[in-house]
Amino acid sequence: MSRILATSLAVLALASASTAQAATDAKPCLTRNEVRGMMAYFAPTAIRRLGQTCTPFLSAGGYLRKNLPSIEARYAAGQDSAWPAARGAILKFMGNETKGQFDVSKLSDSALRPMADEIIAQKLVLKMDQGKCMDAEDIIQAVAPINPDIMLDVVSTVIGVVARKDGKLPVCGRAG
Repeated sequence: MSRILATSLAVLALASASTAQAATDAKPCLTRNEVRGMMAYFAPTAIRRLGQTCTPFLSAGGYLRKNLPSIEARYAAGQDSAWPAARGAILKFMGNETKGQFDVSKLSDSALRPMADEIIAQKLVLKMDQGKCMDAEDIIQAVAPINPDIMLDVVSTVIGVVARKDGKLPVCGRAG
């Protein structure tokens, strides 16, 4: 995968990549829908973090600095509908089994969702220099006309293919 494609995928996928580091081979695999749910759910956080990381490197009149709030809002619009699939993926990472008296799968959305948000906000650290930030700005500007749902489908499909090959994210194999 080219470096530029990897950078563009990272903008939307860093949330799951950071979480995936905690996954072990003993955990069940993620379905395509769960990967997409995680991408959609954590995309606004990844976009926000990209802005925080890159703002010092980009010109005040540049595309990313001028449009970051609207880009984040476009992806945030699908966050609630993505939560059920993201929740399924999160539970697979955390483990559904009862640990003593505590069963993670029984947590309500009002308890699990803020916890997931905080964990990903803490783990999502982008190490980007000026050149990478400028590349990210170019990529984001190029894909801006694409509907977020379509973009998330493309990104989660590519992530699934790459993850099955490199094994860093436990994505279920394809039948056939």
